[in-house]
Amino acid sequence: MYIHFSMPSFATVVETASFISQEEFDVWHEQETLALCSRNCNTPVGWSAKLINVYLKTAVYVGNLGRPNLQAVIHPPIDSGLWSGIVNRFGRRSDIVAMLVASSAYER
Repeated sequence: MYIHFSMPSFATVVETASFISQEEFDVWHEQETLALCSRNCNTPVGWSAKLINVYLKTAVYVGNLGRPNLQAVIHPPIDSGLWSGIVNRFGRRSDIVAMLVASSAYER
């Protein structure tokens, strides 16, 4: 990665052999996203979350790394492309929007 870019701590989700709950992963993800923003003040929350998600998807799916059920708990980055696809497919259904907003509450 870039020499002036401080990376998140992935050891919690990649280097442990025990299962991880969705809640544990979500707490870790939020903490690391916000920490990444604070360490790299020019990095917006959305980009920080996306960097973490892209790394994890690659590590888990390509490298076969991570805790036994990490594939089940990692989630896609919620960005404008995802929002557009959801709106195109489902319109502005309040139940879907509420679910996504709740899962990305720290993305302000």
